[in-house]
Amino acid sequence: MERGTYLSFICTRLALALSTTAVGLVVAIVALGCFNWLSERLSMLDAEMRVAYLELRKVLDRQSSGDSSLL
Repeated sequence: MERGTYLSFICTRLALALSTTAVGLVVAIVALGCFNWLSERLSMLDAEMRVAYLELRKVLDRQSSGDSSLL
C-alpha cells in the first residue's frame, strides 16, 4: 500500500471514531442532565410526602386523643 493511501485510510478511520465518540458524549451529557433534573424532582416529592405524613400523623393523634377539630 502506498503511503498516501495508508494515511488516507487512517485519517478516515480516525474521523469515524471521533465522530462516534462525539455523539456518545452528547448523549451522555443529555442523559446526565435528565438524571439530575429527575433526581431533583424526586427529592422535592419526597420532602412533600414527608410533610404530608407528619400532618396526617398530627391529625390522627388529635383525633385519637378526643379532640373533635380536625385541624
